[in-house]
Amino acid sequence: NEQRHQDMFHKISRQGMIRAVENLVRAGFQRYELEAYVIMGLPGQSLAEILASMIFVNNLGIRLRLASYSPIPHTLDFKRACSAGLITEDIDPLLTNKTIFPLQRSEADYEMFNKLRSFSHLLNDASRRHLAPFADSDFGLSLKQVLQDLN
Repeated sequence: NEQRHQDMFHKISRQGMIRAVENLVRAGFQRYELEAYVIMGLPGQSLAEILASMIFVNNLGIRLRLASYSPIPHTLDFKRACSAGLITEDIDPLLTNKTIFPLQRSEADYEMFNKLRSFSHLLNDASRRHLAPFADSDFGLSLKQVLQDLN
């Protein structure tokens, strides 16, 4: 997501990720040996953004690790979480890790996170088999269909 990329101080671009994977493959790594983290639960992050990131990683032929967002003190996202009333500025940092923070979300959000984790397992299984089911438009799957099925 380009907006997220800009928001995260341009940590890595889409092209940079593609180049990194290609360089590692040229260096002798197998695609299935490589992993990328996809963060879910960022403030303002849509389901479509998470799914698009997951599919992007799968299309690179590498495995994905779905990670739950955890606000880190003194970061922009931490300040946003405070402004949104999700946490207070004086919160104990141990209470913002992924085991506690997701519990502040709704039950529907928690169920969606579980569905996303299941979907990540399916995509990783596809990567192990050298499949990228969303890369070929003739295959008939679309992000819109996946979103409808998840809801």
